[in-house]
Amino acid sequence: MSTLKQAMQADADFRHACKVRSDVLRLNLSRPVCFDAIPCQEFASIYNGYGPDSWPQSLRSAITWIYDNWEPLAAVHDVDFDRSDGTRKGWLEATARWEINGTLALSDRYPMRKPWLWPARAIAWTKLRLSYRALQLGSWGAWEDAYKRSATFVGDRV
Repeated sequence: MSTLKQAMQADADFRHACKVRSDVLRLNLSRPVCFDAIPCQEFASIYNGYGPDSWPQSLRSAITWIYDNWEPLAAVHDVDFDRSDGTRKGWLEATARWEINGTLALSDRYPMRKPWLWPARAIAWTKLRLSYRALQLGSWGAWEDAYKRSATFVGDRV
């Protein structure tokens, strides 16, 4: 039995996940074909902000707060990894999607036609590059693990 506080938190998390999902659609970010068909309730169970599930929630929340401009990127990334095919090609597509989507989100939030935003754009661009590099360096194992946890895993890949 959940408490009122837990129920309210679950509702807030659900609403937040739905908002992030709508931001992905509004920005027309690159996403896997299945993204649009995932019901919001299922998406809310997949999306966890930044960082792997193995990290404590407090650390993931802090990283998500630092990278607030990129929550829609993390949402697409979480679906990519949840639906991992376990292949190097799929992983390269998922990591490339992060960079492409980052460029789209950066241009939406800090358009070049507004020079007064250029300093903030430079900081955001640096954060984006750092997150992309971290993804390149540290996510292959998580990609394979996600595939192994999925129902489609049937042993060695061909």
